[in-house]
Formats: sequence, C-alpha cells, structure tokens
Amino acid sequence: GENWETVSIEDVVQEVKELVAPSLRVAGVSLQVSLQNELLQGKLNRVQIQQILVNLVTNATQAILENRISDGLIRITARRVSDTLEIAVADNGLGLLPGGEGQIFDPFFTTNEKGRGTGLGLSIALEIAHAHEGDLACHSRPGQGCTFTLTLPVFESDTEERESIIPVAEVADSNARPRLLIVDDEAPIRWMLKKLLHPMTEV
Repeated sequence: GENWETVSIEDVVQEVKELVAPSLRVAGVSLQVSLQNELLQGKLNRVQIQQILVNLVTNATQAILENRISDGLIRITARRVSDTLEIAVADNGLGLLPGGEGQIFDPFFTTNEKGRGTGLGLSIALEIAHAHEGDLACHSRPGQGCTFTLTLPVFESDTEERESIIPVAEVADSNARPRLLIVDDEAPIRWMLKKLLHPMTEV
C-alpha cells in the first residue's frame, strides 16, 4: 500500500504520547506506556495507526472526565503474541453497559451521555485495522473501564510483500479536488485527520 513503511511500534506510540499529552494534562489524566519489547515492528501506514490510537486515548479521556474519576489513568501497552502485534489502550473509567462492546463499532452509535466518545471514530478505526489485515476489539466490564486492543500482523522481513492491501480512501485523480471540512473539538484529532486526509484537504 502507498504510505506504508516498516516502523518501530515504540516510535508510533511515542508520537501518540506527544500528541495527546496537552489534552491529558488539561484533563488531569495520567498516561502509562509499557512496551514488551522496544524492537517490535510493523509494516503499516503510520498516520492511520496513530489516528486510531489518538482516537482511543481521546475517547478514554472523555470517559474518565464524564465519570468524574479523580485518579484517571490510561495505559498503552504493546506486545507480540505469536505472529501478531497487540497494542492495547485501557482506561479506568466506568466501562460500558453490558452488551455495549458489540454496538460500539457501529457508525454513529455513541454513548456520549454515558461516558464514551465519538461514534464515527471507532467505525473508521475498525476499517483501518481491517485494511491492515488486523482487528480492533473492545473488552469492558461495568465499573472496570474499557480496554481496546488493536491487533496487527508482525512484520518479519522485506520478503513479505503485501499485495492485497486496500487503501481506506482512494481519490480519483482529477482536477476537481474534494473539499472536506473537519470539525472536532479535540485538537489532536483535528491534526491527525488533517494529516491522514492530506493531500485531499484544503484546511
């Protein structure tokens, strides 16, 4: 796929950490990062994977704030399980209502009033995960927060050519440039979407 590169998961997570740091500071939420191995690598579209992680951290922050959790904590962990990379974002909010894990990825399903973030973000995140031959799953118990786990194939070597990648968004090459207006009250998400959609967007 275009814009795919072999990247260290540590670098990806580190950049996400820097992107979300200002909003976490304002929210008074702590972030812990734990990598099983600094050498973990994936072949991926860096901006798209960062978009997923920023989205998950932002949703977790909203859940913690809306539930007025005083010692809000978000953990990002990355590890290798056989031939899969697992990157998890866990929070200590109040979790979803029973059965919520199934609905949460539906476009426009939102539990904002119940303390969980944007509807559309998660369905796009799931699409990106699938385009990477991976997956995104949610595990939650009421009162015990949520854990979102992004799984991606481990990248072993340059001999693994990936022919079957379908880009999430392909724009026909024409002089008519589509215009997109990005509206989101979270600055890091606006920035990520702008990067993700460039050069489609004029901001």
